[in-house]
Amino acid sequence: MAKIVTSDYAQMLLNGVDNFTATYFSEVIGTVSHDTIGRSIANIKLSPKIVREKALELIIPSTNGYLAIDDTVMDKSSSEEIEVASAQYSGQKHGITTGIGVVTLVYINPELDKYWILDYRIYDKDNDGKKKTEHALEMIEYWQTMSELHPERAPFTTVLIDAGYTCKKIMQ
Repeated sequence: MAKIVTSDYAQMLLNGVDNFTATYFSEVIGTVSHDTIGRSIANIKLSPKIVREKALELIIPSTNGYLAIDDTVMDKSSSEEIEVASAQYSGQKHGITTGIGVVTLVYINPELDKYWILDYRIYDKDNDGKKKTEHALEMIEYWQTMSELHPERAPFTTVLIDAGYTCKKIMQ
């Protein structure tokens, strides 16, 4: 394998558990250096649509499945050149930090005790005007429609949310 393509990178991210570095990726595939991987993935755009499509190929559905939504702030406090980094509250830091906010939706199969990332959104209110709760609602609505149109693909009975998402719109 001489070049890493979007589907290779997506596969690694979707199947990874706790290590998503180029070094780890190069160890797993064993034929490419981490420098080559770094150069290859620098130009990959892993859009939410690509993640959704790949996830549907990989998940093992459960009639008792559920969705979980949460967000994280990737700390970028030492960086001043990243456009989407902004001042946000970080639970990990217990305060305001400069970071990139990512809202993630995960599908959970409780029988297998496995989960897959189904969708994500980058929190960038300055450019798209959306709050994190609006991103969460968009993802829930998308997957609710998917479940109604294709009940066999990603059935779920429950949506688990962090208390920060308990606005009236989402609770309805």
